[in-house]
Amino acid sequence: MAKAWLLSICYVKFKNETYKFLEKTKLDDWTVNKSIQKIRESLRVTKEEKEKILVLKRK
Repeated sequence: MAKAWLLSICYVKFKNETYKFLEKTKLDDWTVNKSIQKIRESLRVTKEEKEKILVLKRK
């Protein structure tokens, strides 16, 4: 959970770098999906960005 929270904070500060990291990371699926959830819950992320990040969700 701490990793997911950290990634969501990084996304707010460094959108492009964090997006690229989430695309290529070898982190487990749960952590990536929880990070995406936290990013989407953030009030500091635009609606368009929330839709864009959803593409990275793993099954």
